[in-house]
Amino acid sequence: MFVHTCGPVIDNRALIALAEDLAREGAICVRDAIDPEWMRTLDDGFWRNIDSRRSELINIDLVSDFVMDSNCWMHVPEYIQFVKESPTASLVGALSGANELNVLDNDLLWNRHPQSIPTPWHQDCMYYDLAGHLYSLWIPLDSVEELASLVVVRASHKWGRRFSPADFSGSVNDILETVSLPQDVEPPFNPDKEESGVEFMRWEMARGDAILFDGRAVHGRGAGIPCGSSLRRLTFRFVTEDARWLPSAYPWTQLRMKPGELSPGERLSSPSFPLVWKK
Repeated sequence: MFVHTCGPVIDNRALIALAEDLAREGAICVRDAIDPEWMRTLDDGFWRNIDSRRSELINIDLVSDFVMDSNCWMHVPEYIQFVKESPTASLVGALSGANELNVLDNDLLWNRHPQSIPTPWHQDCMYYDLAGHLYSLWIPLDSVEELASLVVVRASHKWGRRFSPADFSGSVNDILETVSLPQDVEPPFNPDKEESGVEFMRWEMARGDAILFDGRAVHGRGAGIPCGSSLRRLTFRFVTEDARWLPSAYPWTQLRMKPGELSPGERLSSPSFPLVWKK
């Protein structure tokens, strides 16, 4: 299941094993990746995010009361402190094999009631106009039973396939109804239609654990939140030094990625995408 334990200091052999598993499987669960003090910082940021950005929040599903906010890290001081001062960026950098790491964006996700709809299968890389490597860090602020965990399709980052993005707000579907999919984009991933079958990775997780996965990996989340609980989680996305802004034929990418002052082909490093770690 590729679960690893990470203390305040990781020796070289452990780092190598972690990095090899990430490269081979596309995702790893790192135990105790974030220490309790930084978890409290994220807790404070989560509630500040909820209180200060209520007008920006998207209520996805009225039954489960699933709330989402995107690209909010620069508006929340605790998130800024976390990405710039915690050891997290250095951990992601070392595991990804990067020489430098920049912040791309983040998400807040909250199922406020136990009944929940599954998160549809998708690839994070399909929401951005970029070339290069993208890594996502999935951090639950509440303990997670295995059935409610993020689910990653093993080694799907190696397939060389692109799937139509899942819709979390209604905006993507509006666009997809008016355009034809580019030839290199397949319909949304459906594991039941895969001829060779697929393997799934999922984890029971405690506070402080985190899942790091390749942006090309197909992933989603089940609907098994235990009765009586809610689930808060944050995702932070990072890009390596080879990431470039590359405008594509995918019109939905404009919903998430605002290149700002960047020119086509330019490295994704700017005030909007700041450098947070260097080898």
